[in-house]
Amino acid sequence: MYKPIQDKIVIKEKDLLDIKSEVILLETYNSKNVNKTGEVLAIGDLVENIKVGDNVLFTSFNPNKIQDGEDTLYIMREPDILAVIEE
Repeated sequence: MYKPIQDKIVIKEKDLLDIKSEVILLETYNSKNVNKTGEVLAIGDLVENIKVGDNVLFTSFNPNKIQDGEDTLYIMREPDILAVIEE
């Protein structure tokens, strides 16, 4: 498991339909930026508004992508989270 530092967050990429089937999001596509959804696995000590277990919408433009077995993980800063998906 990864333990992020400062304002970093570890997110496991998850299909939106796995998170909440009733939510419909229009994703913005261009050559550099695609919004993704995922579950927060770990947070750094300086993260204030996100907690472990939150389902979030984030931009895939800038985070560090890690392949961990079959899982795709992203490490990013808290400001790169676009929204918490509430159930």
